[in-house]
Amino acid sequence: MKRLIILLLIVALAGFGVWKYTKTDKYSTLGKDNDFAVKDTARISRIFLADRKGNTASLTRKGKSWMVNNRYRVNDAVMGSFMNTIYGLETQFRPPQAAINTMVKNLAAQSIKTEIYNDKNELIRSYYVGGVTPDESGTYMIMEGEEQPFIVGVKGKDGGIKVSYFTNEENWRDKAVFRIGVDQIKSVELEYPKLKNKSFKLVKTETGYEVSPLNTSVPKIAKPLNKSRVEAFLVGFKSQVAEALYNNSSEKASIIQTLPFCIFNVEDVNGIKKNVKLYPLIKTNRDGRLILDENGNPLPIEKYYAYVDDKDFFIVQEGLFGKIMWAYDYFF
Repeated sequence: MKRLIILLLIVALAGFGVWKYTKTDKYSTLGKDNDFAVKDTARISRIFLADRKGNTASLTRKGKSWMVNNRYRVNDAVMGSFMNTIYGLETQFRPPQAAINTMVKNLAAQSIKTEIYNDKNELIRSYYVGGVTPDESGTYMIMEGEEQPFIVGVKGKDGGIKVSYFTNEENWRDKAVFRIGVDQIKSVELEYPKLKNKSFKLVKTETGYEVSPLNTSVPKIAKPLNKSRVEAFLVGFKSQVAEALYNNSSEKASIIQTLPFCIFNVEDVNGIKKNVKLYPLIKTNRDGRLILDENGNPLPIEKYYAYVDDKDFFIVQEGLFGKIMWAYDYFF
């Protein structure tokens, strides 16, 4: 029994010694086969990502922002995190020869190819990002055209980095429903289908703004327009970001057939128009019944479904959108 315990201790110590050796076998100078990081991220103009299932994402810099697949603006926070990953990549250690076959199989099965181009459209990095190590402290990576894989991490950050590399377009997208500056707004129509007297149209003129009822049967308010209130209303369109993109919801088809609570029609000075319909997200039990408060009244609306340009379906918070859900008489 004692001999067995001694043998087990020897094996354990030997294993620890191998692990310790591989962990500390770092490169003092980085060669081309493991120089994954890009330190001058400001010069990156394009990034192409492709997974093993054939899905791709093309990220292109457009001034101060980024576009995904030349269709949608990229979420600034997501892009910032991705750039930090690209900048902070560092080789943790060269894996032992016995582990290379397993790593190569992993990279062949589930890696994401990453191509990075500079502002001259020159390819400056091309590598594959695979799965994480068993202890989840590093990520398998290999340069294109090389045979030696490495364990890579991000300086000052624990865990795998593959979560930063993905091809799903919706995960890259900016979720802003409105992102337009005050001086860029030409007109705003806000219609409340059940509240005609609250609906209005705001138009930018050469001398300022005009606000009038949307429905011609509603009499105009004779009081002077409050300019500060107009400014406060328009500021609300600067950043109206949704909580979530909900395009794959099974509820979408039925919800958009109902009458919206309100409808925004916004046009900017360049003639670009946006239509947004809001539908209350009503809290119900599993059996579909309304959840009521202690007085038997429905709970206040906290969220809305936002149907944008008859295409995208978002969930937005009342706390944010309430800042631009004004009524005609509020401007006087």
